[in-house]
Amino acid sequence: MSARPESTNYEALVRQLNTLLDALHIPISLESPTELTPSLLIAILESLLSMRLPKEDRLQTREAINLQNTKLFLGILETDVLQVDVGLSNLDPRRLANGELEECVYIAELLCWIGRRLGHIVAEDPFELDDEPPSRALNTGSYSPSTSTTATRNTFTTSTFSTTHRRSDSNTSVESFRPSTPIRKSTPQHRSPPFRSKPRCIHEVPTPSVILSPNLDSSFAAAPSLRDCPDSPAPPSSPNVRYTGYISPVDEELELLSFEHSRSMSSRKIRDDSNSDQAELSYSLQALRESRARTLALYQERARLLEELARLESQQLRRPER
Repeated sequence: MSARPESTNYEALVRQLNTLLDALHIPISLESPTELTPSLLIAILESLLSMRLPKEDRLQTREAINLQNTKLFLGILETDVLQVDVGLSNLDPRRLANGELEECVYIAELLCWIGRRLGHIVAEDPFELDDEPPSRALNTGSYSPSTSTTATRNTFTTSTFSTTHRRSDSNTSVESFRPSTPIRKSTPQHRSPPFRSKPRCIHEVPTPSVILSPNLDSSFAAAPSLRDCPDSPAPPSSPNVRYTGYISPVDEELELLSFEHSRSMSSRKIRDDSNSDQAELSYSLQALRESRARTLALYQERARLLEELARLESQQLRRPER
């Protein structure tokens, strides 16, 4: 395990981490972000999801168990909690498992951001709350515990999180961004103990990501209708009414003539439609009569031919054989 450098520039981050641990009923006090061990990360994730995660019993070495727990933490955090790509797939799980400062600080920032959104952490600065999680891109070709990684902050764009703010490209502190207007602090609410008596599958637990939308209050107290129901249609706009200007007098005779003309046109159209229907009906009756007459004539011709055939056959039978 690599040596853990003592961090003296992350007092606020460590203080928020300890507040999060206390809110999740984890009796551990940290002094540095590098103390986020794989087992502690799993405990934090289980407290956020209110369920136990499966453990791998076939692994023998402590390094293999730590690496497996780190991969499990990163996958579930990004897939089931955040439900958005923030660059965790580019993070080296070996460096995080070994307690490297750069990776531990980034995970600590993510956890503190989630804690603020869930209401577990009350922001010390009203400008501290941001609508988007910290994003990260690592310029590493492959995972290697000895390879140094360079972190850059990218502008994160998604339909779930707001893109109205941009974070700095170099500062890694959670207090680095200050918007132009303060955002009101979230109000902590009553929370039940982290673990329940009966474990549940992960698909049975409501994911915390529903409260990460910027349209909802960060206190996680919004009604389900605000999250699930579609936006109501906008009321129809009424036509504009003119209250000023000149209005010419009405010509009553012209209005009456126009009314009579429109009524006569409509009645004429009704008569035309009625005449057309009657013509079509008479045409149909005439065609039906002609069809029946042809059929009767064919039957009569068939009867005549059959009678003639019978007469010829009888004459053939009466003719004596020669």
